[in-house]
Amino acid sequence: NEELDILMYDYATESEEHHLIKKISNQLKTDGLSLVKKHNIPWVSWCYAFKRSFLVEKKLSFAENVRVEDGDYVYRAVMNASLIEFTPLSVVHYAIQDDSVSSLPDNINRVELILKMGYRFKKIAEDFKDVDGEAAMLCMNICRDIYIRQLKKCLKILKVMDLT
Repeated sequence: NEELDILMYDYATESEEHHLIKKISNQLKTDGLSLVKKHNIPWVSWCYAFKRSFLVEKKLSFAENVRVEDGDYVYRAVMNASLIEFTPLSVVHYAIQDDSVSSLPDNINRVELILKMGYRFKKIAEDFKDVDGEAAMLCMNICRDIYIRQLKKCLKILKVMDLT
């Protein structure tokens, strides 16, 4: 479908017990802002196929020289999309790598990476506040939730550190 900006598809991951877990179950066709407002969309870029001309036209690219860049990239792309379709076809089977950010232990470096992603979500919210206030507020809520979770982790890390 040449009208699509993004094709979103189902995927599976392996749990620690090595069972496949389905993450998405409904079929839909909508604009990106409506999708963000109605669904908790996955932050991982590998469950989306992006039309190249859409990415070029909207000047969308991953943040450079950072880790944890999928979430804000996906949200910015989805929020810019005029037409997104989801198909329940499971295309990706994702196995979490031992050295991925999601498997790193909670330490100050990991917290810093995730806080930086939170800041990028804040920037998306600022960019979209005049376009769609509700979608922008959802991005601000994501930013706030990221900051709250990371602050709790910082406090926990500081409690176990030997500060002498």
